[in-house]
Amino acid sequence: MRNCAIIHPLHLELETAHYKKVLERGANPYAANNAGVEARSLDLTMTSVDYFTNAADQNNTLAMANMAAYLIDAGFEKQATDLLEKARQQEDVHENVDTCLGRIRKNRRIEIDKTEELEGKVKTILKWRQTEAEAIAISPIAPTRLVGRYKQSNGSDLIITCQDDGMVLGEAKGADELLTFSGRVEGALLRFRWNTVPVKKSLGDLRPVGLIGFALGTSQPASGIGAFAIEETERTLVGYRVTSNTPLDPIEWTISRYPD
Repeated sequence: MRNCAIIHPLHLELETAHYKKVLERGANPYAANNAGVEARSLDLTMTSVDYFTNAADQNNTLAMANMAAYLIDAGFEKQATDLLEKARQQEDVHENVDTCLGRIRKNRRIEIDKTEELEGKVKTILKWRQTEAEAIAISPIAPTRLVGRYKQSNGSDLIITCQDDGMVLGEAKGADELLTFSGRVEGALLRFRWNTVPVKKSLGDLRPVGLIGFALGTSQPASGIGAFAIEETERTLVGYRVTSNTPLDPIEWTISRYPD
């Protein structure tokens, strides 16, 4: 009874009961593995593992691969690898064994890359924190000295103004959004909160959506915090900004003031 799977997706409970009856007649690794598959489909995880373990103890390599899949999903790399290496020593090795080993290698590579990416973001934030601390320690710069028109790296202009109470305001209108910020100067640091709102488009900017319908090509609103370190000449502001929902994903932001 090597292949006793029943194709009846609307009655998983009946299929599980069928395999249970088969197993009551005696040991059958194929029925045990199939019972584990059906139990997994019913979200009966522990029952599924029981059946897979039963089949794996009888050296059923497909069941070993199914058990390994659970271990991989839970992050138990060594246990999954050991089980799969044991399966590879059997005479009849199911192709899913090598597939699972490939998953382990892929998942490990993904986690290494993600860890390196996160470490890079943390280093960037720490660098800016040090820059901020150094800027705050410098002799205070009058907010009014920042007033002017600046050029951003994307080519658009940013206008900085200053209110009577020392609040510094910035505004930049791009093709898809209007960016504004407000903040105060601490030493030689301008700390601010920023927001973006979509720029309304004309009807000529309509783009098709789905089979029927159109939508304006506008960006999504966003907000967050940031800071500029002010150079001595006040001609260049070097800083960053982050969105509220991705605080570890800084966007470097450097602006240069146009000549007076």
